[in-house]
Amino acid sequence: EMASAAALAVALSPSLRSLAVVLAVSAPSATLGDLDLVGLERRLGAADEQLARFAEVSPVPVTGLALVGRPVELVERALELSPDLIVFGEPAEKTGALALEVARTHRVAALCPGTSATARAARLVHPFSGDGESLASSGAFLRDRTVEGDRVAVLPLGPLDARLAGDPQDLATLAAVRAEVSVLSWTELQLGDDDVVLLSSDAGNLAEDLAMHVALRALARGPRPLLFSPALVRRPVREGALDAFDAVPRRDALVVRVERLPAFGGPTPESGPIHLVAQGLALGELVLREGVLSLPRVLEREGSLGLGRPAPEGDALTAMETTTAVSPWEGPVALVDARLTELPPLLSLADHLLVFVRTAEQPSARDLRKALRAAGLLRARVIDVRDVLDEGAATDVPVEVSAVRLARAATRLRADGIAVDVVVSDDGSLTRASPAAAATTLQERLDALTASTIVAGNQVLVELDNGAARRALIALIDRARERLHAQWYIVEDDEITREVEAALVRAGARGVAVRVLCDSLYSLHGSLGAKNALLERLSRAPGVQVLASRPIAHVPSVEELRQRDHRKLVVADGVSAIVSGRNLGQTYYRGFSEARIDAASTHRDVPWLDAGVSIDGPAVRALDASFLEAFVEAGGEPFTLLEPAPVGPTDVRVVVHRGLRDAHTLEAYRTLIEGARERLLVVNSFPMHTELQHALLDALGRGVRVSMLVGRARPSYGDDQPFAGAPYHGIADVLVRARLSTLVAAGADVRELVLSGFDAALGPVRPHVHAKLLCADDRLLAVGSANLDVTAGYWESELLLLVSDPDVVGPVVAQLRAHLGAGSPLDPADPKWVEGEPLRSFVGRVWPTVLA
Repeated sequence: EMASAAALAVALSPSLRSLAVVLAVSAPSATLGDLDLVGLERRLGAADEQLARFAEVSPVPVTGLALVGRPVELVERALELSPDLIVFGEPAEKTGALALEVARTHRVAALCPGTSATARAARLVHPFSGDGESLASSGAFLRDRTVEGDRVAVLPLGPLDARLAGDPQDLATLAAVRAEVSVLSWTELQLGDDDVVLLSSDAGNLAEDLAMHVALRALARGPRPLLFSPALVRRPVREGALDAFDAVPRRDALVVRVERLPAFGGPTPESGPIHLVAQGLALGELVLREGVLSLPRVLEREGSLGLGRPAPEGDALTAMETTTAVSPWEGPVALVDARLTELPPLLSLADHLLVFVRTAEQPSARDLRKALRAAGLLRARVIDVRDVLDEGAATDVPVEVSAVRLARAATRLRADGIAVDVVVSDDGSLTRASPAAAATTLQERLDALTASTIVAGNQVLVELDNGAARRALIALIDRARERLHAQWYIVEDDEITREVEAALVRAGARGVAVRVLCDSLYSLHGSLGAKNALLERLSRAPGVQVLASRPIAHVPSVEELRQRDHRKLVVADGVSAIVSGRNLGQTYYRGFSEARIDAASTHRDVPWLDAGVSIDGPAVRALDASFLEAFVEAGGEPFTLLEPAPVGPTDVRVVVHRGLRDAHTLEAYRTLIEGARERLLVVNSFPMHTELQHALLDALGRGVRVSMLVGRARPSYGDDQPFAGAPYHGIADVLVRARLSTLVAAGADVRELVLSGFDAALGPVRPHVHAKLLCADDRLLAVGSANLDVTAGYWESELLLLVSDPDVVGPVVAQLRAHLGAGSPLDPADPKWVEGEPLRSFVGRVWPTVLA
């Protein structure tokens, strides 16, 4: 205690010349209540020894007195020494009132360790480092020792923590401080006779704090204040500072991202339990999921929350490490890309709540707030876009799609009833939108999030059989009388595709205007000097025009490689169409019953399970419009769209996604998953986007039964013997299953497609599943070209049909359930599955980053 007092005294006056220690010795009593003189002498001797040891280590000469008496008598003796400062060794609960009287009457500065329930003053001045964490340590003192009508001035000695840069009363609310709180600079401070100065809880280290030295010398020039030093709080030693973004209001929760700021490198998601503080009290603990807290919306009434990692003991406020704003987003809201460096565009948004959105791994929330404070934007919020989109710790979402993600965040918030009417991109451009009422029903949310509408009056058939799909495609081409529009991602030259080629040539020969569009890169036609033999032949046929989209003539960029046109579409006479996941090749259009497979077959000989939709009626117009836009972009001449008449009973929604301009098909999948109440059936064998993975996990959490049918990127037979060729496809299988592991562990029924009926010597065959299907509650089916991966979600252009007709959906569900029933389940207890977990975990962590 004497060493601590000496450190405080030196900190208060670096020119200190001497210390006088008046050590109180209590007088022991004998058995009958008389004074125990022997015991007293022993105690006085021990006190003298302590004083002597202290004098040996003291930084200045020490005068020591060991006295017996009441505290007031000891103070009177100390005052005889004409001190500049009296440091009370007893806790302030015992001596606070006496210290206050000494400071007022004798004009001597007095310092009291601990807290005081009796000694109070109308105004409390609190110098602190400027960091919110050190101020939080004193929150308990301010909460317990101030009343309504008191005033507290906090004086930052260094740069003010951005978390405290807003309304100072926010801090008072968080700590349940009833006094009026203000933030002052030293130049604004005027000390009065009755002012009390509260030192921060790390006061024992003041001798090492040059800033505090300067501040306390400045205090010494004014009236002699009473200095309270709260009892030292032993904060646990922790690795890295805790940092939190502000809460994102979602439909049913508040989402808060919590990160750790290491000494080196960027912020990383925090894990484990988080301690919550509101109104100065502990609310309890919640566990983070991938660095994210999900809080009930009722906490919006608190305004702000304190967050900290749990401490073994101590006051709730002393465990608080950072804060987050949880108050509602009221009035008009502007979402601002946090990469924006020039702020003039924001001057016109003075009436808006500015919400800065981080779209990359850095900067930290702390650094963002610091920059906003420097710009005078004290009330702005800072969030991470992942917490609107629920992407988790996705490593395959690249910075190139940041603009689309920001636009998606704005649309999703509007659908949830948040009045986002402005989006400011990183180049300063403003996009305005009219806020609409919250979208509550499934159809309203599909309207808002996919930019599509329901079209009635269609005739629809979903086809899973490849051979039947090929025959339907050729029949559609042969029915065309005026024009035929065909678009494929991949066009191959084989015996199956030559049947389709012949039909296209026949159409052109009979006067049909045939327009064929392919993806230049993946059809190997027009990029890097490549020529596709089938497309070359077609381009020479009368009446047939062939164009290739996005040709590449040089070393390609990542954007050129990934921003491709993945749509598969054929439209005849503007009234009939086929939307498919099938490219033009034998793998996609040869039926399982047509294939002749044995152990000598290659992986290319094994057909894939795929799906497509034949449609007649008014919805075909939107499909033909999709082709028109792509055809014109590729250099073709525009044509007139027709208005097909109603021909059937089925409602259809056409969802068009244009790569890097929107994410409509991704939103369609996610909205269907979010709207499911009983069951979900998913068919896809591509690495699932983590956003959709999280949506499926949430569905499982609310009791929805999730079934998934997947295939093998490298087909196999018998006891898992791969067909010849494409060994690297095995890594793709590992990556696909890495994204499924969490779902399998959470209870999703995931099964591999297994077929029989081939060469008896082969045994069961596990083919690839190329179909893209999602069915919600057996009544709403999505089918088209869009996979459930990040490439389809953002980069590639896609088409998706949403069909809501039980007569159409029912037979499809029945076929898929038959496949599931015969399939091989991914069993988390299977030794092979357990054995493969380390590789899945590694590939799932590393490979998406490489791809991105």
